[in-house]
Amino acid sequence: MNHTESIHKALTKEIEQISSIIQKNNEIYNLSITSFALFLCFYENYIVFEENEEQAYKLYSTIKTFSEFFNNHNEVVFLPSQGSERLVAIFKILYEKNKKIITTVESGKIPSQIETIHLKKGISIEREVLRQNLIASGYTQAELVTQEREFSQHGWVFDIWGIGEEYPVRVEFFGDEIEEIKIFNPDTQLTFKDKNEIWIIPATENNVTTELLDLFEFDKIFTVFNKVEDLNIEAEDRIIKISHLPFKFSSQSIDGEDKTFYGLGILPNDRKSLFDFPKNLKQLGIPIIFSLSSRGKAETVKEILFNHGIIAPLINKAEIGNYSGKFAITISDLQEGFYRENLMIITDFELFREKAIKKKKLSLQKIPVDGEEINEGDYVVHKDHGIGIFRGIKRQKYEGTEEDVLVIEYKDGDILYVPTWNIGKIYRYSAREGFIPPLDKLGSNRWQKAKEIERKKIQEIADKLLKLYAQRKTPRGFIYSEDTEIHKNFDEFFPYEETEDQQAAIDAILRKMRETLPMEVLLCGDAGYGKTEVAMRAAFRAVYDGKQVAVLVPTTLLCEQHYRTFRKRFEAFPVTIEYLSRFRSAKEIKEVIENVKSGKVDILIGTHMLILKEVEFFDLGLLIIDEEQKFGVIHKEKIKEKYPKVDLLTITATPIPRTLQIGLSGLWDIFIIQTPPKERLAVKTFVIHENDSIIKEAIEKEIQRGGQIYFLHNRIHDIELVKSKLQTLVPFAKIAVAHGRMKEKMLDKVMIDFLDGKIDILLCTSIIASGLDIPNVNTIIIDQAHTFGLSDLYQIRGRVGRASMQASAYLIVPSDGLSENAKKRIKAIQEMSYLGAGFHVALKDLEIRGAGELLGVEQSGINRLGFDLYIEMLNDAVKELKGEVLPSLKLPEIKLSLPAFIPEEYIKETSMRIRIYRKLSQILEEDEIQKLKNELYDRFGKLPQEVENLFKTAQIRIIASKIKISQMKQNKDKFRFTMEENLETDFVTKLIDVLTGFKNKGIVKHLKFFPDGFEAQMKGLDELIFFLKRLIGKLVVKK
Repeated sequence: MNHTESIHKALTKEIEQISSIIQKNNEIYNLSITSFALFLCFYENYIVFEENEEQAYKLYSTIKTFSEFFNNHNEVVFLPSQGSERLVAIFKILYEKNKKIITTVESGKIPSQIETIHLKKGISIEREVLRQNLIASGYTQAELVTQEREFSQHGWVFDIWGIGEEYPVRVEFFGDEIEEIKIFNPDTQLTFKDKNEIWIIPATENNVTTELLDLFEFDKIFTVFNKVEDLNIEAEDRIIKISHLPFKFSSQSIDGEDKTFYGLGILPNDRKSLFDFPKNLKQLGIPIIFSLSSRGKAETVKEILFNHGIIAPLINKAEIGNYSGKFAITISDLQEGFYRENLMIITDFELFREKAIKKKKLSLQKIPVDGEEINEGDYVVHKDHGIGIFRGIKRQKYEGTEEDVLVIEYKDGDILYVPTWNIGKIYRYSAREGFIPPLDKLGSNRWQKAKEIERKKIQEIADKLLKLYAQRKTPRGFIYSEDTEIHKNFDEFFPYEETEDQQAAIDAILRKMRETLPMEVLLCGDAGYGKTEVAMRAAFRAVYDGKQVAVLVPTTLLCEQHYRTFRKRFEAFPVTIEYLSRFRSAKEIKEVIENVKSGKVDILIGTHMLILKEVEFFDLGLLIIDEEQKFGVIHKEKIKEKYPKVDLLTITATPIPRTLQIGLSGLWDIFIIQTPPKERLAVKTFVIHENDSIIKEAIEKEIQRGGQIYFLHNRIHDIELVKSKLQTLVPFAKIAVAHGRMKEKMLDKVMIDFLDGKIDILLCTSIIASGLDIPNVNTIIIDQAHTFGLSDLYQIRGRVGRASMQASAYLIVPSDGLSENAKKRIKAIQEMSYLGAGFHVALKDLEIRGAGELLGVEQSGINRLGFDLYIEMLNDAVKELKGEVLPSLKLPEIKLSLPAFIPEEYIKETSMRIRIYRKLSQILEEDEIQKLKNELYDRFGKLPQEVENLFKTAQIRIIASKIKISQMKQNKDKFRFTMEENLETDFVTKLIDVLTGFKNKGIVKHLKFFPDGFEAQMKGLDELIFFLKRLIGKLVVKK
């Protein structure tokens, strides 16, 4: 056969060939999604009804990638069954009359029209009308806009995150006229770009009754399933039935001419290693495109091809369609390749059995929804007065001053008013879930005594931490090398975009490995947040420098999982990985131990078997301990004794608070991964009463899409009864039981079978569900959910939703008889998202648990002081023991005869106002005040006079604090200054001299001295600020 020599000609020929097959026949089988997409890339006016949504999206994204190859703009629309993408697609179909549509039969109906909201600079719309229209369009009013479908209103300013928009917009009114439209960053809440107009697409669908086939006249209607009658079409001649599989519809079906990759030595099961895959490629005699998802993979494949005598340059994807060479490598998101008569395309899927995942642009960390804000009715801790209940903000007038104060109720109804500038002394009270603290009594010394008792205990903990740190100061005698091109290639093989936290942890750990002292690092992060990848980067660094790596895991199942994960991740690199667990025979164990001792094994993964005295390493450099379920301290100390100079990386899913991480930095290196992966979708949570039909439907739906299910039943005594009931509900499902009282070998077998996909439903207790990480399990059903605590429910639910697929959790609760607390827990978990209040309650509970375990402290101390104050006191104790000076800046009390507060008309939400008051109270430098003013102007519009006064008061407070003023009061044009007690005589003498000099020069009028201070006359606040700055200039000695 005379094969085409160039990629350009081969692509052209294949497009012609597939077109010819499709134009002449209406039943085509054996036409892969990739081949079909290549044809559709150049076809106009069609609709495709794919078999399911996953296939439909794959076809859509493949068309988009091929369009990039040919550098042509393709406005194809993917219409899914739900979500923002569907709403944007409906907008494009109805408004842009788009006639290239990919969907499924189930998704093929849309509304005949939609009401969009059009906003443009200069047009007038009543703000209340806009608010009502947004609500009617399915948007939710929020305090802070952090995700799509949300809007907020603060006086004259609307923040709106429209459906399908990458960023939200800020719309500023003057009266009813739109004055400004700006795009803003949801992470910083600050604007960065002007916009002239926006279209707000509705967030809900109404009257979904119109068939797409009734809206438009399509040239071709493609269906990828048998039941054409479901479409209700009369024009049979326009219907073309497609099958991606090599099976005919009927004797009339025509072959789409895709060939199989099997038997060519390319697929993982057809070859010994990745380095062998090109051995049969040359004899095929046709052009080949290698489309990889990252530069690292592309460079590795290029080198492997070169070693087999094939020169394939790296070509920009936009030039592939016109490339005149026979072999080319490109970087693209192509999901799957094909093998046809004139051309072969090989992708990640064929080489690694991985899909090309589009690396998404990193965003900054989400903003201030930090769970620290205080709401009315919350328990709070005042540093000086103890535990009370926050009762809101009150406006207080006093001798011409008007300001906001926080109202805290104590025992016996006593009330404490705290000025907002002193808000730094108030902490939200947090303790373990369900603990209700007793209120303190104002004026009693009970709180101070309790604080002193805990302070002594805290100092002991800090002392213990410092001693542990001192023990680790023996140099390891070896420093790891700097990054090379090979390290970059390994990084590039990671198919996802690293999250900000993940990248920070990788960088910090690799930096620690280049220091002279051995590292001891604790890496915390929720399950599925990418801790294993961080560990693998450290492992690669160690192996590259000739060191061995040991990975200690708590269970046989995790050993098996890690072994598979490491093997796959290191496949393209010459690294030998082995494992030790109960699954290995005595002969295999002996062989592995010998190879580890002789240095033939680079990475050894194992359970506690690794600690056996027979296991000796040739040159161990890094020990990774995965503490998904806790290892005993004895185990850890044993291995540290055995290998004192190795680097130690411990991984845990128990969260540790950031505040503790910062406080212990330099003593104990804790890195926290708090950002969920970009592909992660929030788990949809349904609260149901025992309902067989819902449970049956949930299980069937998951199995149909190729997934698996956890059914959590926490009572062993009747678990077999539940199994037989489930088997009756879904007779075709393979169900296995797993609980803590089973024999270890039996339990291991069940777990491995579940991991391998041989079991559809794992009926288990909560102990089992806590140690698993299986991305294919995306439905969890929790029986008797009301019996679990909020943080337990949060952790259990976190077992699903690891992949990019939408996961669901079903919480089964009784229809009546629930306690109020149980109802609250269930409601909180239902509403719990990454930013929800329930999330913070659960996370705080887990952090308290984590901090307690990490430090070995009793819960009672944390309960008495509240978690946040406890951690602050610990951090201060550590600083003191390290010899650091604690900041002791005392802010003076300033009483000006003017209103200085944040009006409700400007910022309505109490928690938002508290957050701004807190931010303002933490500012210690003048230039930071201007930054905060700019932020408020940007987010909420022009500052009212009261807010301007508030900032001016803060500025005066900062300046006054630098010259030891403890209080300042205004009485008309006179200002009375009270100085701090016990001032040095030299300072007082100098102050009197400077002030007398100012009076003599006419800088200050009406100067009057008092035993505790002085009084001076000023015309206004600007003159006061100028006076104070001149005073600082004379009194503060410049260093």
